[in-house]
Amino acid sequence: MSAISTLYMGTEELPLWTKYQDGEMTLFESNYLVPIFWMSLFTEENFVVWLDPEGESDDLDDNRVPTLIRIKEKCINSIKERSEFIKDVFQGSHKYIDDFALSLEKSSGTIVSIDMSELFYFVEDQEEFFEDIQNALRFFDNKDKSKMKAVLRLADIQKYDSEIRDIIPNRDLEYSYHFLGRSQG
Repeated sequence: MSAISTLYMGTEELPLWTKYQDGEMTLFESNYLVPIFWMSLFTEENFVVWLDPEGESDDLDDNRVPTLIRIKEKCINSIKERSEFIKDVFQGSHKYIDDFALSLEKSSGTIVSIDMSELFYFVEDQEEFFEDIQNALRFFDNKDKSKMKAVLRLADIQKYDSEIRDIIPNRDLEYSYHFLGRSQG
């Protein structure tokens, strides 16, 4: 079983997460994590939890779907405003952040969203997952380094070296995967 998170670009506001929505394009995908650059596009007010009408459980809590959704221009502004902070905290990210922002600018569509439903249903502690998303957004919103553990957990980074201010990639993943995921465009 795979647990994929997906960064979408679309023109319809809600529900944007489905892969079958007209006018929607998958920009990036990632297995078992939410890449750092994706999280940096959003603020706490962009975090939406909605009920999946096709959910299989009688318990409504089990049919929750977490997503982040925002107007593309605001996402582009966020990554540009936060890029120096990100480069400072993650020294190796400078190689990729400008290209990531450019890929957003060049993509068609007006709305950006992250579908985390598969990853959400895969994790053992869903409440902790919700808290991690909120804390990761606070990390970027407020440049609050005390919330960094949530970012590292969501991006599946098990080791951060505070002396060199950078990550040690996991498993056999390339460094960039923790920031970008896989390009689909």
